[in-house]
Amino acid sequence: MKRLGLKLSLGLGALCYLITVGLYFVAPIWHPSTKTIFAVCPAGVLTVAVDPSLASVALILAPIDAMVYGAIGLIIGLVAETFRSSSN
Repeated sequence: MKRLGLKLSLGLGALCYLITVGLYFVAPIWHPSTKTIFAVCPAGVLTVAVDPSLASVALILAPIDAMVYGAIGLIIGLVAETFRSSSN
């Protein structure tokens, strides 16, 4: 399966973007712990002292998180492609 790295990168990036924006709406109801927020949203470190608005979450935090998890997906995909091509 070619381009697995690109597919994982785009998939994880999009999923993380949606989760980060979704956390903005769920956080007042659910009250997740700080550890949970930082595990799901690494860019949340930027908002330790400030309560972020929807605009800052959608335009700054969520794209940063999407890039972080997209890069992780790219690395996993490229490693998987390398192992698949070496076994053939």
